[in-house]
Amino acid sequence: MSKKITVCPSCSQKRLEKYFGHLEIKVGNKRVEVPGVEYYKCLVCKEVLTDIDAEQKIDVFLSKKRKKAA
Repeated sequence: MSKKITVCPSCSQKRLEKYFGHLEIKVGNKRVEVPGVEYYKCLVCKEVLTDIDAEQKIDVFLSKKRKKAA
């Protein structure tokens, strides 16, 4: 399990809120909803942050989605 994100890398503030659910990401010129992702959102600059575990989950989801489309 990854360490908790505590500081926003964009604005250096420590005002982050943790979420779990569908994360909307942009892939090319399309928006895709990835289910079951833990992520953080900065309450100051609104930056959305993911840790390595979430990134791996997103990669697996997108890989499966690409295979279905092929």
